[in-house]
Amino acid sequence: TAAIADALAGLWPSPCAWETTASPLPHEAGQLRLDASLAKKELQWQPKWPLQEALRRTVDWQLAWLAGE
Repeated sequence: TAAIADALAGLWPSPCAWETTASPLPHEAGQLRLDASLAKKELQWQPKWPLQEALRRTVDWQLAWLAGE
């Protein structure tokens, strides 16, 4: 969602932005959603980190990968 993209952009160390495009999307693109409810129900799974922490760690990982670490 836009909120997650905004949060990731805010965590990136240099200024960055994102934009949507008018290009045609695959037919299922409008239906795709991140939903862990089945894993929670069937596996009693719970996220290890709150969303903001997971996003921060994702940015940290990406930066390390780009640096060859």
